Order: sequence, then structure tokens, then C-alpha cells
Amino acid sequence: MPGKNGEKKVKMIKEFESTQEALKFGWSATDKDRVFLQKRRIGYLEKANILHGKNEFDAAMVEAVRAQLDNEAIMARELIADHPHFVNIISEH
Repeated sequence: MPGKNGEKKVKMIKEFESTQEALKFGWSATDKDRVFLQKRRIGYLEKANILHGKNEFDAAMVEAVRAQLDNEAIMARELIADHPHFVNIISEH
């Protein structure tokens, strides 16, 4: 959807704080959302590798966890199809 002056609006997806949040978003995510999450996930992994190389292990772990949560959102439909009890996780809130 165009914004002011005809520029495209970019949908931002907030960082997930839990597996539940990631699965809940991912359950109804569009293909476009998944592409965005995949790109963001790669960025998190690249940042984690840089931080790890600088011996900033705690910060690297934070980025790695962010990448994992994005991966859980990307894979939500498949995870829930394989593990139907996960529906309970996303419906708790």
C-alpha cells in the first residue's frame, strides 16, 4: 500500500520475545512476512558471528536467540502440522 508521495510502506514485524509469540505470528504470516523474517534472521546470524568473533559471547547469544525465534515463526505452520499440540501454545493468550 503506497504511503505519502507514492512511496511503498514497509510492514515492520516486531522482534519476538518468546516461542509462543513467534508461533502465533507465524501461524498466520503471509509469504511476504516469511521472506522478511528470513532476511532478518540472516542478519541476526551475521551479527551473532561478528560478535562471537569479538568474544562478545552474551551479545552474540542474544542475536542467535532472535534468529531462532524468527525461524520458529517461519516454520510455524509446519511445526504445528507436525505437532498439533502446539495449537494450545498459540491459543493460550
